[in-house]
Amino acid sequence: MLVGQPASTFSIPPIPLDATPPTVPAQMPSAILERRPDIASAERKAAAANEQVATYRQTVLTAFQDVEDNLASLRLLEKEIVLQEQAVQSAQQALAIINNQYKAGTVAYINVLTAQTTAFTAEQKLANIAGQRMVSSVWDW
Repeated sequence: MLVGQPASTFSIPPIPLDATPPTVPAQMPSAILERRPDIASAERKAAAANEQVATYRQTVLTAFQDVEDNLASLRLLEKEIVLQEQAVQSAQQALAIINNQYKAGTVAYINVLTAQTTAFTAEQKLANIAGQRMVSSVWDW
């Protein structure tokens, strides 16, 4: 009843639609997409996911580097232990010789003390290297 007549008696003559849709500039769809909240939210989520992937990659690379460093350290310490064991044996042999010379009266007691100090130092260094080797063989699981 907007025009004062019942709808059954009222009619509007059809008019053909000759209008053409307006042209849409090439950058318009992307500008519209950029303003949509769902697209902006998806972009933020993608950026956060990319950041997590980058953090994961860096963590994995750091872990690989730590493992490689420990393996290299183990290889070097194994060689160092062999050399230090030889040094300990040489120091103990020298101590035995100096002890025999002291008992025979051919050297002073200071020579025995020096040989004992040398043997002790070699054994102490061997123990330190063995400790370092144990530390390098412990993995952070």
